[in-house]
Amino acid sequence: MQPKVLPDIRRSPSGTAQLSDTAQADREVCDSYADYLSFTSPLGNPTDDRFAEGGFTSDLVRFYNDRADNGLGHTFSYQVTGTDLPVFRLATGSSLVACTLVQKHRTTGAPPTGTVRYDKGSDTDLLLGGGGGQWRSVDRTSSLTALIEVPAQKSRAAAVLACDCYDPQLLSATGARSD
Repeated sequence: MQPKVLPDIRRSPSGTAQLSDTAQADREVCDSYADYLSFTSPLGNPTDDRFAEGGFTSDLVRFYNDRADNGLGHTFSYQVTGTDLPVFRLATGSSLVACTLVQKHRTTGAPPTGTVRYDKGSDTDLLLGGGGGQWRSVDRTSSLTALIEVPAQKSRAAAVLACDCYDPQLLSATGARSD
């Protein structure tokens, strides 16, 4: 996925970037995004009035929902983490918010005997001890960042401009062996 071209940041007469005077309210979009992306596939709702449809919203939810077709259960939960980053005012009057999120992704084998496997040598396999074992369930924790444009008119949907949602940075993995 290619990120959208970011809108220009509003600048003061001296050329410095202007911060949003509604930064705290603008940052609430991060909690809304975490809530929107938290679901068990294939039950994720691709459309949400809070967000414009696109590659990091509706398409991402469809992508996660499609993963349920392979006999595995997937549950995603997101939480806002880290310190508040600066919120910039854009030339359009909107705000540019950077969100840091932790993704918890549980994968389970289909009952009664389904298992979860990862490619031998993959990051997840290595965090689980290597060897390409079979697991009843695996819990992975990852970190990601999203850039969201919050419109000045609060009645309009926010737009997720960029996100490493499709390939978040894996932090840990634990699992229950199928033995």
